[in-house]
Amino acid sequence: MLYWRTATGAEVDFVIETPGRLLPIEVKASARVTTKDASGVESFLDEYPDLADGGLLLYAGAETFPLTRRVLVAPGGRCADVSEMRAGLIRDSGSVLYLAAGAAR
Repeated sequence: MLYWRTATGAEVDFVIETPGRLLPIEVKASARVTTKDASGVESFLDEYPDLADGGLLLYAGAETFPLTRRVLVAPGGRCADVSEMRAGLIRDSGSVLYLAAGAAR
């Protein structure tokens, strides 16, 4: 599992990597989401068009629905506090993918 952030501040909480494909996942604690909440996922999809067709936004609501043409919203159930998980992962401001267990370039 990876994390993604650009020098300009666009970020995605998790990126699942499979052979030849990436799935960006954003997690929100709110029960309501807007297209602004998917901006990091959209930036990721623009950056990696050959590796990712769409993304996922998990939230505290109960419905599953398309938020944008490329981002699906789904209930996340009880999600961990992402800010705590991120605290030890951000090492610089470049466009870098991070492993959940530590930085990998």
